[in-house]
Amino acid sequence: MFVGILAFKLPIESLLLKLGLSEFESHHLAGIPSRVLIIVFSVFLIFKKNIQNVSGFSTPFKISNIQAVAFSLTIFLSVLYSKIDTFENSGLSNIIIFLLSALLVGLTEEIAFRSLIFPLLAKQTNQIVLSMIVSSMIFGSVHYINLFKQPDNIAGISSQALLAFSIGMFFCGLLLRTRNIYVLGFLHFLFNISFGSGELKQLGESTVASTSSSFHWDFGSIVGTLTVFLLIAISGLVMKKLANDDEFLDEL
Repeated sequence: MFVGILAFKLPIESLLLKLGLSEFESHHLAGIPSRVLIIVFSVFLIFKKNIQNVSGFSTPFKISNIQAVAFSLTIFLSVLYSKIDTFENSGLSNIIIFLLSALLVGLTEEIAFRSLIFPLLAKQTNQIVLSMIVSSMIFGSVHYINLFKQPDNIAGISSQALLAFSIGMFFCGLLLRTRNIYVLGFLHFLFNISFGSGELKQLGESTVASTSSSFHWDFGSIVGTLTVFLLIAISGLVMKKLANDDEFLDEL
């Protein structure tokens, strides 16, 4: 169902392009309606299934194990600071669109996958690690919807999917540690603007075609990339190990 709602973005993006908006503006603005729908639908299901406590909705101003948040926050802010020139050289309207899109993407993905799908899987299986893996695999596979727009960029989109799986594992562990979805949404927002700011550099260029045709990996880059992804996923398992599994399962 989520994939179907996300696919609704494609005709909207096409319409915005026909109306004269840039590719950058169309790409980011078209995703707003579908993501708002996913957030509303996910929140409805969370409260209907009565899993808001384990989903991190019940205590917006209470954060458990804040040291886990501080570590993530430091990394994301450091990366963001290193790319401050990108924002300084971009137009204000583009920055606003980019930030709004990044915020909605972060909230949508955390609410749908970490607050809804992950707890529901844990409730059904009573297995936290298995639920982390399966929900993260679903999260990663959803990124293959980008093949509709970039059918020749299988390697690049597969890299996105693997990164999404790793990030999914990380944020599942962080939810178990913090028990606060608002914090996860904000950190995911910082992750998006820190590691996705390259889009602002590419304004005015035909990057979709060039990216799909010029994407190449050598063996060293593959090993290095997979190692980073693996470390991110393992960090999620480490946070799970430090969390109170019994408390989480009891509340389910």
